[in-house]
Amino acid sequence: MGGLSYARSSLAERTAVQEGSYADLLRAIGRLLDEQGARDAELVEHEHFTSVSWHANDGSVENRAYNRPALFQLREKGRRLRSVENSPGEMSELLRTLGQEIDDLAMDVSHVQVKNEAFTITGEVQNHYESHRFTCSELRHVSGQRRASRRPSSTAQMSPGHSWWRFWGR
Repeated sequence: MGGLSYARSSLAERTAVQEGSYADLLRAIGRLLDEQGARDAELVEHEHFTSVSWHANDGSVENRAYNRPALFQLREKGRRLRSVENSPGEMSELLRTLGQEIDDLAMDVSHVQVKNEAFTITGEVQNHYESHRFTCSELRHVSGQRRASRRPSSTAQMSPGHSWWRFWGR
């Protein structure tokens, strides 16, 4: 396991992960990882289930597996987490923000890796293979911008549909 990875077995078939918001699903997975004190985690989608594995603080490897109904429940949990107390770490927020960027791109994600304070995503957007790298500080910045845009304010706000990708010129 070399970081948080998400890999699908087949690009041709829509899966439970793709049938909704990456933001909500990744928020819930991030919350799980935060609660477990996880590092070097991996998320892999198989034909009939999705597995999440990570290294715990004591060096042991932990695993969870989610079938299609469990993924839908996990996504719903992510939606409910919008209004509850903060996660014990920042993985939930960083993965939610990453998921929002993936949703904005309409990316068909094949791989996400979190390692050395950076997130790398690869996948297909409009029949083109793309790879993007984000540092944790970039995702924190984008998260702050999104949070500020949701608050009513007399200062200039990010316009609806504004994306990190356009902000950074990607």
